[in-house]
Amino acid sequence: MFAGDDFKISAKASSTLGKPADSVRSDTALGDDEVDGIECFKFEGSAPPQHRTAAFIAPAGMVGRIVQFKRRLKALTALRQHAELLRMLTNPRLRIDDSQDPLDESNEAFKDLDLSKQNALRDILATVPLFLLQGPPGVGKTYLVGEVVRRRFADEPTTRILLSAQSNAAIDHLMSEVESILSVGEADDRPLMVRARSADDDESAGELEIDIQADRLLHTLAGSELVKQASPHIRDRIIALSQARAASGTRRRSALAGRRIAAELRAFEGMMLRAANLVFATTNSAAVERLIEERGLFDWTIVEEAGKATGGELLSPLLLSHRRLMIGDHKQLPPFDIEKVSKLLASTDRVMEAVSLVDDFVSRYLKDPSIDETFDEVEARSDDFGETCSQTLAVLSLFETFVERELLRQKKGGKGKHIARRLEEQYRMHPAIARIVSTCFYGNCSPYFGVMGAAN
Repeated sequence: MFAGDDFKISAKASSTLGKPADSVRSDTALGDDEVDGIECFKFEGSAPPQHRTAAFIAPAGMVGRIVQFKRRLKALTALRQHAELLRMLTNPRLRIDDSQDPLDESNEAFKDLDLSKQNALRDILATVPLFLLQGPPGVGKTYLVGEVVRRRFADEPTTRILLSAQSNAAIDHLMSEVESILSVGEADDRPLMVRARSADDDESAGELEIDIQADRLLHTLAGSELVKQASPHIRDRIIALSQARAASGTRRRSALAGRRIAAELRAFEGMMLRAANLVFATTNSAAVERLIEERGLFDWTIVEEAGKATGGELLSPLLLSHRRLMIGDHKQLPPFDIEKVSKLLASTDRVMEAVSLVDDFVSRYLKDPSIDETFDEVEARSDDFGETCSQTLAVLSLFETFVERELLRQKKGGKGKHIARRLEEQYRMHPAIARIVSTCFYGNCSPYFGVMGAAN
């Protein structure tokens, strides 16, 4: 605990963390001291604390983290019923098939790609259910995603693709790339693209934001001939929805319209999510959670910056399609705090101690059968717990685990289709800097030159 940090104090009658609190207050930590041999913490707040049988002191962001934990538990529950994804996660090479997707290698767009991208695009379009693409900085990973999306819609205009990433910044960058490629021709002929952002996220809202598109579509629908010719009941409901959107401004304030109207507005946005050709959402977003609950299915799931996400964060988008492309670079952007977690998992005794300490404090709201099994394994002091810790680390860095295993298999001359590629021609750095990066971080994987290398 650090002086000056903000904390939430959750007071409740129960003694477990995760159950909704009876009251929550915000206080600032002043420090800690020892009184009569007991460690005491000092806080400063706007009112005296309430006396309860139990209370928890947690960082100010803990409420949001608990929401994230619950979403991951839902994803784990869905995973237990998803035999195909379970098999793929256990052994990604178990069932590799040829997609039979066409690829015209004679057109200029393909010829303009460097050899590294040509090989990657060829394998990506030909391989199901999983392909992994690693790329050092500046090699054009996001550009290649745009090319995959463009070709997919050129071949099949009704395609549905989920594009996901751990962070909003990565999603927005990817969305900008894809939008620039697909925003040509008549507006009615373009794929329906939706950006699903968190309800409490007040970042800049572009034209693709789901609430802005809902406003526009409802306004257009309410004034259309179709609604004018509809029954009075349907016509009145659609007009009421349109007026509610206009009055509330955005979905973030839609409660002003009343509970029933707010529920209908959420249902309308849910219909848009299920109908959209392209959905952009973070891996652990409410939109992805909703799609899992409604058993939504996409033709393709593409995850950008997959090396930065943990296996738990990757799970939700992977559940929503039987064809998956993960793109990233674990050497450049590994999961947050992975070194700290790796050190903890390396000590089986420390992990057992930590799990034992929290067992009695984690409520049933944050548990499921698989988590209960972990607590039981610790209690039994199982000899296999060290293997469990090792597997946990492999799952936490899932993208790295899959990529490194596959590239090593290829290096040893393993037969069969490739399910991973590394892009090796960059267009950002000076060749001298590129050589240093290639040698120090990527095992001198290639000369690592591109246009910049040729130009200089």
